[in-house]
Amino acid sequence: MDFLIQASNPKFAGHHDDGDQNLDEAIESSFPLETESAFLVWHHIPIALSYKYDISVIAVDLIALLSKLLREPAGTHEVEWPSNTFHARWKMIWNGEGLTIESDWKSVVGGLEAQLNASGQLRLSKKEFVSEWKEVLKRTIEGLKSNGYEPHLIVGMEDLAQLIDKIPGVGLLYH
Repeated sequence: MDFLIQASNPKFAGHHDDGDQNLDEAIESSFPLETESAFLVWHHIPIALSYKYDISVIAVDLIALLSKLLREPAGTHEVEWPSNTFHARWKMIWNGEGLTIESDWKSVVGGLEAQLNASGQLRLSKKEFVSEWKEVLKRTIEGLKSNGYEPHLIVGMEDLAQLIDKIPGVGLLYH
């Protein structure tokens, strides 16, 4: 498969920061540095995604992207993932169920940017793409809840929970 995501089994920090008000802050506080990463596989190239520093940084943009893909039958979307260990620009184009992603990789763990940029664009169905993110999002909200975060107190947490419920399937590794 050209695109899949392994959510892994990260441990939770076991506490929360009362000062956290936004989703990115709460996610960063919910996961310790030394825990399992998620792995995004792009054209058979595995990319580690830290829950603490990558998922927390991309979460708000990811929610917006996945929501748009679920809502709109056709469209385009550009996103620049801003994490310094998962920094890429994706231009996405979809019509019906087909999705094409043109990517420009800037920085990823392991120095795989040249390989990723040489791998070309990605083509898959919208459903496959969106479904691959479901388990990562579920682990993320489990971490937030386990650490005592309440959806009505964290901006974006209710959006995350609602998105998880709207995703129609699960990724390839979770069938």
